[in-house]
Amino acid sequence: MTMQSSMLSVPLDREVLRRIGAVHHEDVPVSNWRVSSHSVFGDDEWIMDGTAPENERKVRFGSPLPLNQPALTDPGYEGLLLDCKLLIWSAAVTKSSHSTGTKPAATWRFLRAIFAWMIRENIPDFSYVTRDRVWADGGINNPRTFAAALLEHIDRKPEEIVASTATNYLTMFTMVFREFAILQAFDRPCLPEYPFDTGENSLVANEIGQKESEEWRPVPDEVLIPLLNASGDWLGQRAEDVIEALSIYQNTKRHHVDRGVVYDYARSFATKELAAFRFSEIDGVPWHQPLDNYRDKESEHDKDISLVQLGRLVRRVQAAAMIAIQQSSGMRSCELLELPSDTKEDGTAACIEERLVSGGAKTLVIIHSVTTKINEGIPEAHQWIVGVKPNLPFGKSPDVRAQRAVDILIRIGNLLKTQNTDPEVSRLLMVNWGSHSVPADGSSLMKLTNGSHNEAIRQFLAHTCKEELEALPDDSPRLVQDGWLGQWRDSGGGILHSHQLRKSFANFAYSMEPGLKEEIRVQYGHMSLAMTGRYTNNQHQMKQMNEMEAQLAAEHVVAALSESALAGKGAEEIKRRGDWKELRERFDQADPEDRHQVVSEWLLETRRLVDEEYRVVLDGKRELRKARRSAVSNAAHGLCAAVSIRADDMECRKDGDTIHRVLDGMGADKRYRTPSRCLGCMNYIVLPKHRPFWEDRFRRSQEVVAFMKAQNHPLSMYQAQLNAAKQSRAWLKQIGATEEELDQIAKDCISLARRKVTNG
Repeated sequence: MTMQSSMLSVPLDREVLRRIGAVHHEDVPVSNWRVSSHSVFGDDEWIMDGTAPENERKVRFGSPLPLNQPALTDPGYEGLLLDCKLLIWSAAVTKSSHSTGTKPAATWRFLRAIFAWMIRENIPDFSYVTRDRVWADGGINNPRTFAAALLEHIDRKPEEIVASTATNYLTMFTMVFREFAILQAFDRPCLPEYPFDTGENSLVANEIGQKESEEWRPVPDEVLIPLLNASGDWLGQRAEDVIEALSIYQNTKRHHVDRGVVYDYARSFATKELAAFRFSEIDGVPWHQPLDNYRDKESEHDKDISLVQLGRLVRRVQAAAMIAIQQSSGMRSCELLELPSDTKEDGTAACIEERLVSGGAKTLVIIHSVTTKINEGIPEAHQWIVGVKPNLPFGKSPDVRAQRAVDILIRIGNLLKTQNTDPEVSRLLMVNWGSHSVPADGSSLMKLTNGSHNEAIRQFLAHTCKEELEALPDDSPRLVQDGWLGQWRDSGGGILHSHQLRKSFANFAYSMEPGLKEEIRVQYGHMSLAMTGRYTNNQHQMKQMNEMEAQLAAEHVVAALSESALAGKGAEEIKRRGDWKELRERFDQADPEDRHQVVSEWLLETRRLVDEEYRVVLDGKRELRKARRSAVSNAAHGLCAAVSIRADDMECRKDGDTIHRVLDGMGADKRYRTPSRCLGCMNYIVLPKHRPFWEDRFRRSQEVVAFMKAQNHPLSMYQAQLNAAKQSRAWLKQIGATEEELDQIAKDCISLARRKVTNG
């Protein structure tokens, strides 16, 4: 439907007018409706009546939207423009109860952010604006959600990033949802669901407000270590006891229900069975008192809450498992909550892979799931390494903590889920329920949201680490930030956020071995190392490394253009590619002292140097800076010259399964850059400076060939080494080695092999 629709040019039916509170507009075409004494509905600028200053009563639909988006009055946005006018008309003119007192300019200011986000994300109308798109699918960590776009929008004014500001924007979605009548009257799609769970609006706003402290900081060691210890403790015997108690209650209840017993009586029988259960001893005493007629010591209500307490214990085990998985993997909250509960034929988790490494001496434990971060929100297979365990000559190594956590969650889910559980929820590893008690039935189970996930781990921290939190001083000995520990103490752990666990994982891994940064980037699905640098708290080091790589990239390309002796598939490619021909012309025409600058400019123009953003804090305000990341990278065996910047033109990315369109221009996947892979890659060039590597490779291969021939072994035993020797010889000739030099190396290898055979 467009603004030129006949519905706008004719009077509406009286029944429609009655539903939307516009009976006084009977016999008036919609475009001529008076919205004030100054303006009509069809105007692209409205000035409302009232005593407030005119700028607070004025709405200009023709002004460009935030996030660098066009105006709603531009061609192609007629439907969204109509939606916007209807919403403002209903809120400002009909004075709906939920928007009473809202000034039209303020409503327009908040709606502008929503429509800018919709246009940027190609969302055609409100029927596509689900709660996941607004917030739940990754929150402020998913750039495609409105929450992240809002942070980007108001980040231009750091002083405005407070919870109350965010609330004003987020409340608009509630208004849009409630204005379904006015939208339906014009056959416009409405929001399909309420945009927030209970209290989630404030959670979103608070998290956006806390962005004023730059990024989520890692959990301080004084809090993280007790938290992880408590998580491990609860995944041991405590988890076994809780699962057994839950099993007694659930199985007894189901048994009696299947016998036709009324549910209340079945629950009563199950509660009596549960009362007989005794918890295990830890350090010589039971770690929990029996649930027989259980009373809450901290409550004023003197009544049996045994089922409520069992529900609490189940939630604590679940929270301990979530902490263990997230801290071991670095998953985002949305990725963690999407883990499947499927099992293999042997009953083990389908999402867990055990992969033999180190020649079979160790087992790498991997969690498989999907991520929506990498390829514009499209779910893609992803894997997280969560631990390694030795392969013992006898017995079996215990599961790594995340593996144990997955197993426990599957067992809990099997006890809670029933045939009438929502299929979408039933497939998930982690589930939630609304009551404080054990869920009455599987039909009451629901998906765990980011908000409920954060609340679960905060409650776990507050309960299990209460003494440690209360004993915290104001500041850490290392002074991470003034009052940082005091905030944890005073909030009772209430400032914990799942993203801090993710950042703690990255920070710990990097501090142990800075060389792991590339591995962390791949594990997290980051588009760039600069993003990973923000997780490891070393943006300045990242900036310096990127600048050094950019400088070296130009030097490598200058060397390639200056040499006549080149080898590799890329040497032929650059002769026929248009952008390289253009560079050659500019390079040859430039003075020798200017050639480095010519190449540097060309690298930037052609996206072989990619801008990476990082932030610094100056005078209490954040400033956005850029660093150049090079797609050109050198190694001992050759140069990845980024002849093509397409990720699917790089053999290393094909073998490493890291081909994504968004990685175009990011260069090679260095983890998979090996001579065997690079040989067939169009981006690969061997320069004379790489001659030592290929001479050594030629020598070693030739020695093996000569030794095997001297012992009359069949060709099949040394065919690979013979091929390597031939390849190395061919490329050495191309980069300047003479036949005499290569023949002498071969003779030396034959003499050495014969001596080895003679000496036994």
